[in-house]
Amino acid sequence: MGLIALQAQRHDHAVEWLSRAIRQHAKPGYLAALGFTLKQVGRLDDALAVFDKAVKLKRDDPELWKQLGGALAALNRVADALATYQHVLRLDPRHWEAAYASGLLLVQMERFEEALAQFNLCSDLQPNHPLGLFQRARTLRALKRYRECLADYQRLHALSPDDPTICNNIGDAMLWLDRYEDGLEWFEEALRLRPDFVEVVVNKAFALWQIHRVDDAMAAYAQAKMLDPNDAGSAWQLAHLELLSGDFDRGWAGREARWMVLDFSPEYPRFSQPKWLGQEDIRDKTVLLCADEGLGDILQFARYVPLLAARGANIVLVVQDALRPLLAGLPAVSQCLPFGAKAYPPFDFHCPIMSLPLAFGTTLETIPPGSYLPPLPAAPGRIASALTIVCTLVLSGPAIPSRATTATARCHLQRLCPGLTSTQPL
Repeated sequence: MGLIALQAQRHDHAVEWLSRAIRQHAKPGYLAALGFTLKQVGRLDDALAVFDKAVKLKRDDPELWKQLGGALAALNRVADALATYQHVLRLDPRHWEAAYASGLLLVQMERFEEALAQFNLCSDLQPNHPLGLFQRARTLRALKRYRECLADYQRLHALSPDDPTICNNIGDAMLWLDRYEDGLEWFEEALRLRPDFVEVVVNKAFALWQIHRVDDAMAAYAQAKMLDPNDAGSAWQLAHLELLSGDFDRGWAGREARWMVLDFSPEYPRFSQPKWLGQEDIRDKTVLLCADEGLGDILQFARYVPLLAARGANIVLVVQDALRPLLAGLPAVSQCLPFGAKAYPPFDFHCPIMSLPLAFGTTLETIPPGSYLPPLPAAPGRIASALTIVCTLVLSGPAIPSRATTATARCHLQRLCPGLTSTQPL
């Protein structure tokens, strides 16, 4: 009766009947069915206890151990679940489900090489199983083994030619291999199959950007925003392209969308004071300027500090430790604190350093000059003339899902800070 109730998805009745059967005779099969039912209704701790009792009655049954592993995984006891699935494989080295579940848990733990070994076993056991191939391809991507990743996705495409996700992932692998034109073709195919696939539209925009089809890339990012008005990443990247195209008004304003990107500058302090973006009079006010992006970005955009000083502001600067010795000497900087400081002096406004171009309404003609850096003070115990500074300027690239792309600009440090010596071009 318990099994009949379970098949009819009458879970409460199934629990009642199976519990009654177990009280009469605690067979492993009855326990397995009860554990499965309890898991289905969300009673995970009870399910775990039942499966634990089942494996004690029949310790050499890999299926019972597999179910125990599933209960542990559902309770997010990842290490215990992995150990249980590995025990299943010791009992039955050809157990596909245990190998697959082990691989998923190892990916969750970011142990990608070990995960790959499990998915390789899955492939050996069932070479054309879509789930196994898909997870192996994803793991290869995490390991930056893009050619092998591409090969697995191409095998998957042969099995499921109408799957837009697979088409997208083939295109993604091709982008990592710098095959932008080829990747673009696969994104177009994915969109033919699913026109509203936002992730693919974003990937298409990135590919178009890389082959310098800027207008088409802007149109694609705009389409992504239309499909998903909450897609802050696309709005941010569209702003970069607007800047590249000379539309500074839209570009600087559009970059503020970065604050809606989930993983953008998570350690930026959440100030109660208002953000200054150029509207308020700041004469005799204290403005806290805080780093919100990388070292190269902050070094470049610190050129706005003299403009802030010219408006009569007192400035508290919060930057990365590596930049403090240099930037502390900028005009009107009363204090230069480390990013992540626990306390700040009183201030009236704050402004992210990368928002200063917006605050000053920057155009191509009004970009502040590059002669803003003060001399670097000599460090104790060092010879200033022999001091070597390594500086890399990083231009932020488009942040499409699961991809962070940067383009590195290299130059002599002397061009940024005359009077300092760089031993070689970077």
